Parts: sequence; C-alpha cells; structure tokens
Amino acid sequence: MQAVVVGLFFMAPGPLVMLVASCRWLLAARIRNVTRRQAAEETARDRPLLQEQLTPATPLPSIAIIMPVKWVAMRTADPLANLRSQVLTGYTGPHESIFVVESADDGAVEAVKTLQAELAGSVVIRLVVAGLATTCSQKIHNMMAGVDAC
Repeated sequence: MQAVVVGLFFMAPGPLVMLVASCRWLLAARIRNVTRRQAAEETARDRPLLQEQLTPATPLPSIAIIMPVKWVAMRTADPLANLRSQVLTGYTGPHESIFVVESADDGAVEAVKTLQAELAGSVVIRLVVAGLATTCSQKIHNMMAGVDAC
C-alpha cells in the first residue's frame, strides 16, 4: 500500500506540469492573435484607399463600372433606387457606369433611361445592348460587351 501512495505522488506532477504548460501555450496564442487582429484593424481603418501612391495633387484614375442587368432578375421593391445606389458610388475619381442588357426590349432599358435623365450632368451612364449569347452564359456575354464598349 505504501508503494502505491509513493508511486501516485511521483506520477501526479507529470500530468499537472503538462496541463499548466498547455494552458500557458493556449493563453499566449490567444494574446498573439488578438494583438495581430488589433494591429491589422488599426492600419486598415486609418488609411484611405490608395493613400501610399497618391498625394493631394494626384488625381484618382478613371474607372468604368460594368453592370449586366436583366429586368426579370431584379428582385427588389424599388429597382430604380437599387440602380441609383450602384451609380452613386463613394469613389471620388472620374467614373462611368455601363449598364448592359441582352436586348433592347428588356424592362431594365426603361429604368436605365429614367436614371440617365434623372442624373444627367452629374454622372456618366451608358446603356449597351449585348445581344444573345452563343458561346458562354448571358451574364458573361453581357460583361464582355461592356468591356468592349469601354
């Protein structure tokens, strides 16, 4: 009986040491991850887009935003407000919005023309009719037609 008690006394520190070491390792990993996350958030939050490359006198590059649209695919209560929100972007450089439809009789054509008339002079909105796709999906075909229109 005395040998069993002595054996248990010497075996107990091993698992206890392992448990303490594991807990310290997990705590150190947690602190390291939190510190990395905080550092990443601070650098991303405090720096505007393209800050390193631009000075106050450097203008932003001009861009074209290509949006394939299809009236039957618009599942929103106010499609015109949806299109307007995509045109009135936060990008402050020169940009144009290119809406691409499959055919001229698509219902989205009327919505885009209404938007063009509403925002005339403040933003550039173009409407491109891509035609029917023959070699790929219609959406990809519309996007390629938008790129060709740039």
